[in-house]
Amino acid sequence: DLGEGSSNLIEYLERYDQSPKIKFGENPATWMLTTIGAGSSAGGSAQIFDYAGAYNHSKLRDHCLERIKEICAGATDENKVVFVSKYATTLGTQSLEVLKKAAVVYFRSPSYNVTRNIVSVVVAVLFGTCFINYRDPSNESELNSVFNSIFVATLFLSVSSQNTILNVFEKERNMYY
Repeated sequence: DLGEGSSNLIEYLERYDQSPKIKFGENPATWMLTTIGAGSSAGGSAQIFDYAGAYNHSKLRDHCLERIKEICAGATDENKVVFVSKYATTLGTQSLEVLKKAAVVYFRSPSYNVTRNIVSVVVAVLFGTCFINYRDPSNESELNSVFNSIFVATLFLSVSSQNTILNVFEKERNMYY
């Protein structure tokens, strides 16, 4: 039992000196993942505490195993939980919800959008001015130059867009746990 507002989980993890205290208003699930080293800000701590090892040698584990045995002993066909499918919704519904959330994050990030548009315009001007004399290629070599410049411009924009979006989605990463 996690308790009201995950109070039991918070109390359990804060019992260890290595655990940071949860901040007011912080999401308990995000705090727990960050505390045990699974969050997006994990990996920077000097010492890593073995929460799994501590749990394996705790009275709480023994109590939980006993409770599981009690519950399994009373299992019958009438109280068996059966699911129609592996997932609660279809793949299409799940994908649509993830795309909706990504769109919300995207449009709530004006600094990313402005930066991306400025970089696109600058790159277009730079590559456009390099080949302004080849508007009407007269031979195969000029045509190859134009195609290669389009390829390089697309590659450059793709890599720069990927690098700038990482910061935006890192802020929302914990949502996907």
